Amino acid sequence: MSEGTSQLFFVLQGQATLTVVDAAEAHHVLVLEAGDTALLAESEYYKLGNTGEDNLVVYRVRSPYDGVALYDEGGRVVSEEQRARIESDYP
Repeated sequence: MSEGTSQLFFVLQGQATLTVVDAAEAHHVLVLEAGDTALLAESEYYKLGNTGEDNLVVYRVRSPYDGVALYDEGGRVVSEEQRARIESDYP
């Protein structure tokens, strides 16, 4: 759920399926391709998944801002230790 925050998803690469449940409990399924965006209200629940054959790269913006999180290919938040290793590879 976008509890207390609005969220914007921008697909940079790949294909994502975004399932949204709105305040009236209606289910909406959106297939997003590279270049597509979706804006969710703070009262909407969602599930985002990679449904393409390539890696999915999504830029997510939350309002209010709560920091930056990195996710692995399985959609899990990357640990601080993993994040430090990833960032050390980029000057």
